[in-house]
Amino acid sequence: MKTLQEMREAVKSGNAKVLTVETAIKLKGKKIATIYFGYEGQDGIDEFIVGDIMREIYPNGKEGQLCLFTSYGRCTYIRAHEENEGVFTCTDSDRFVYFIEL
Repeated sequence: MKTLQEMREAVKSGNAKVLTVETAIKLKGKKIATIYFGYEGQDGIDEFIVGDIMREIYPNGKEGQLCLFTSYGRCTYIRAHEENEGVFTCTDSDRFVYFIEL
């Protein structure tokens, strides 16, 4: 698994790209590493095989944002907020998710 420092360096060097819905569709079935920048000291990383992109369904039955799932069905909590025009973010719509293909 890529370390937090390795992923930070990948973003800084330009090797990691912003993850979009269009790109995630092309990456389905492939393994990626992701990073998002949180509040101070709360950056997050993950590695998984890209699965489906589906809308979240809340307990009250309402649909939420598009969300990226792993190939095993785990919700990654990586969302495509409508105001970002297909760019994935973490929970906050202004914190973009970056990725590298492994």
